[in-house]
This record gives sequence, structure tokens and C-alpha cells, in this order.
Amino acid sequence: MDRALVVGSTGLVGMNLVEELHGRGKQVTAHIHRRQPCERWEGVEYRDENLESRGSCRELVRGHDAVFLCASAKYSAGLARIRPMERAFSTLGMTMNVLQACLEEKVGKVVMLSSSSVYTGGSGPATEEDNIYGEEAPAGRFYYVWLKRMAEKCAEMAYRAQEKQGMDVIVFRPTNIYGPYDDFDLQSSYVMPALIRKVADGLLPLTLWGDGETSRNFIYVGDLVAAMLEAAESVSGFEVFNIGADRACTLKELSEMVLRVSGEPCTQLRLDPTKPSSDTVIDISFDKVKERLGYRPGTALPEGIAKTRNWYLEHKELFE
Repeated sequence: MDRALVVGSTGLVGMNLVEELHGRGKQVTAHIHRRQPCERWEGVEYRDENLESRGSCRELVRGHDAVFLCASAKYSAGLARIRPMERAFSTLGMTMNVLQACLEEKVGKVVMLSSSSVYTGGSGPATEEDNIYGEEAPAGRFYYVWLKRMAEKCAEMAYRAQEKQGMDVIVFRPTNIYGPYDDFDLQSSYVMPALIRKVADGLLPLTLWGDGETSRNFIYVGDLVAAMLEAAESVSGFEVFNIGADRACTLKELSEMVLRVSGEPCTQLRLDPTKPSSDTVIDISFDKVKERLGYRPGTALPEGIAKTRNWYLEHKELFE
């Protein structure tokens, strides 16, 4: 892989991919549109293209060995009910345009970011071989779950259309991603950056809805990026990988960890059992990514929280 394109380069994973690829001396093109990157690196080519245009997509992917497809609509708790169908259809259309452009321009490798949210049930650990299309999606996450499932099927169809010409397609299903370049806007952020910001800004005590026993599995963005780059170099064909931490934690445990890392006592946490809590995490197997890519979560949760907190404190002005 000599020349890489990161589609959706201003998001959490995209920014970290661009930084890591640039640090490894690769030729990098960073796709941007509407949102500008909070940091730019010398030598990276920044291209503002509208992914709703097939012609623009072809221009964008032309000449690249690998395309990292990270662009997607965001479905945090604060955004999940805002025009969900419109946002899902728009994202799916852009995904299809990029995949078709990769076929037409004979890109060798596509690495696509999906989500472990494609799993919604089952009695045992969810594996990549499970039939996710036969599982019902919870009402509150219906659009997001089916957006990810349909995007994965489009990626598989693109691979099958190109089997004889050698375009490899690799899909990653990460758990909850966090780390530097995350979204710390309290109106749109996910749970990890929201907790980190509230404690860092002194918005105490913390109040959690429910009993705090809801579980989540968190993966530090640097560990995910390392696995994606390894796959881009070593995996061929069409493959899907679950990826996450070795163990989940409850939101109560997470909140207490954020408080301790920030030098605050755990007595600053309040639970409100009168409020509803979200569904617990699905049990997921990470055996395949460990066996095939040698993946091991390299960043323990307290270390990842500290790195993310430090990044936020250094870039607070971006969210004021």
C-alpha cells in the first residue's frame, strides 16, 4: 500500500487513520466535506468532494491503492431521532457511490468501518458467521442497525462483482470507539467523551440514568487503527472482523474510572434509578481478529481514558 485515501477523514477514526498513515510515510489523501479537520498535516492532500455525486467519487478514488471508508451519519442518543431515515438513506447512497467508484477505478483494497451494533441478540458470543439479517433491530436503533447491515451487504456485493479482478474488501465491526479527535460536544457526543468532558469541566456530580449496571465494551481508537492497517497489508478476499476489548465494563465502573483518572473521588457519582437505562452490550467473540491479525488490545481502559482526557484538555477551545 503506497497511496491511501481516507473517506470521512474528519471523524474520530478518520483523523487517527490520516495521522498514522502520514506518520508511516504513506501518500495520504484525506476526504473532507462540510466539516473541516481540526488538525492538518504537511504532505497530506485534502480533497473536498461531495460523495452524493458519482463523478466526484470517481475523481476522488482514482489512483489510490487502498480506500478506508469511514464516512457515516452519526447516531448518538442526541441525534438518533433527528430525521433518522433521511440520514440513513443519505449515508447508504454515499457508501454505494464510493464502492462503485472503487470498482470502476480498480482500487485494490477497501477497508470499511461498520459497527458491532449489527448484532442485536443471540444466546452465545456473536461471531462474524452469524446471520445478522435474521435478527430484529431494537426500535430505538432500527435505522442505525439496518444502515450498517445494508452497507456491509453492499460491500460484499462490490467484492463479488470484482472477484476476478482482485479488489479485496475488509469490514471491521468495532465496539464503542473512543480516543483523541473524538466529539466532545455534549449535544452529540457518545458516553465516553461526554463523561470525560463533564469531569474535566467540573460539571459534578455526575448523574447516571438507571442503576449503572448497563455494560459496554470500549476500544481505543489507536488499537482499531493498527488492526485496520494490518488488514490492509495482509488480508485478501472478503473478510469481516469483530474487534473490541477483552472485557466489557458497566457504566458505573466506567464513570468511576473517569473520576479516578481525573483525580476526583468516586463519591461524585450519582445514580438515578427512576430514569430508564439503555440496553446492555451483546456478548461478542474476537477470536477471529486475534487469530488472523494477531490483534491484542494494547491500550488498557485507564490508559486510554487518560490519553483521551489529555487530548481534550489540549483542544478544549474546539468545543466552546
